[in-house]
Amino acid sequence: MKINSDIGQNTKLDRNIQKPLRGILFFLFIFLVASCTTSLLIAATVNNPPVIGITGYANNQVSSDGSVPKFKTSMSYWKAIEKAGGIAIRLLPVSKEKIPIILDRLDGVLLCGGPDISPEKYGEKPHPSVNVLSKLRENFDFALAEEAIKRDMPVLGICLGSQMINVIKGGTLVQDIPSCVSRKVHHRPVVFDEIFGPMHEVKITRGTKIASFYNAKTIEVNSYHHQAVKKIGKGLAVAFRSTGDGVVEGFEDPSAFFLIGVQFHPELQQKPAGLHDKLFTEFIKACTDFGSK
Repeated sequence: MKINSDIGQNTKLDRNIQKPLRGILFFLFIFLVASCTTSLLIAATVNNPPVIGITGYANNQVSSDGSVPKFKTSMSYWKAIEKAGGIAIRLLPVSKEKIPIILDRLDGVLLCGGPDISPEKYGEKPHPSVNVLSKLRENFDFALAEEAIKRDMPVLGICLGSQMINVIKGGTLVQDIPSCVSRKVHHRPVVFDEIFGPMHEVKITRGTKIASFYNAKTIEVNSYHHQAVKKIGKGLAVAFRSTGDGVVEGFEDPSAFFLIGVQFHPELQQKPAGLHDKLFTEFIKACTDFGSK
């Protein structure tokens, strides 16, 4: 009887040990599952960079020299997106009703440079210097940008792209800086070096998101434009202004997820090296965050 009593006591002891042991094993299991899930999510983020749709030149008319219609985009935009960690996809014009299908597959949009917006878009008659966009591109780019902004998708506008954002937001444009504003700063020189200049100084507005990208009060930027923002669009805040003549060189929407326009060409500027890197990395970061929503 003593033996049976000892066995019973040992069985109770084993059960008392097993209960906390089961609890420990359960929590170890949960911890391992959570760790594996986190690792998979990190791997997915690293292996699946954001996809950025970029616009470009589009002309569906046969040129005067007899060349066929073409779609083209400077490789510099693609390189800037790739360097910052994104994947650049060239967007070709489609009808307005198909644009949501495209945007459903993107994490952000880069609106590139090009000719001039039709002044009718902002209620003005054209200046003699205006060289308007092809209707094919203008209609597509405007519809694309409007839908992307409506979705609060990250959008970066460069040169023409920034002007497009401003017009969509109800702003207007200086149609020709030399004849309408000043000739103090050569915003569009006759001889232009796409990589290294010419340059002019811009002042950065304190307290803006853009100011956090540059550790300076002023910077030198390249310049190749004859138009600029005149009346700033609703909800936009000026972030860059030319120190020589006060021309707006960049803006942002403080209330948007990421909506920034710059008049210069950060994708081309190489002097000083890396000056605009954070502009693109922050854009890609915003696209990554938007894509994971």
